[in-house]
Amino acid sequence: MQQANLTIENSVILVSGTVDVHTVLKLRREGEKAIATVPHLIEVDLEGVQKIDSSIASLLCCWHRFAKKQQKQILFKHISVAVLNLLKLYGIKNILTLNDKHKELQNG
Repeated sequence: MQQANLTIENSVILVSGTVDVHTVLKLRREGEKAIATVPHLIEVDLEGVQKIDSSIASLLCCWHRFAKKQQKQILFKHISVAVLNLLKLYGIKNILTLNDKHKELQNG
């Protein structure tokens, strides 16, 4: 099984490894704990994500909803082209706050 990691560095949540059906629940729980500890504006950096499946769309929506309930803003940084395409396909790209820099990524 592939690994996924979530760390907090200077109030930025860093996600790395594989985000798929096998890792998404662990990441969701860890991300919600991290969101609860970061004040006001939450930055989630996805640059370290190496492999994905469609569950990443659900993960980002869950974190967005959780942050909103906490009355916090959340910004997703370093979104890959593959993730961006999934968000567009599911019609949810416009509800998330994304930066405009994209990278290539291996699809799972």
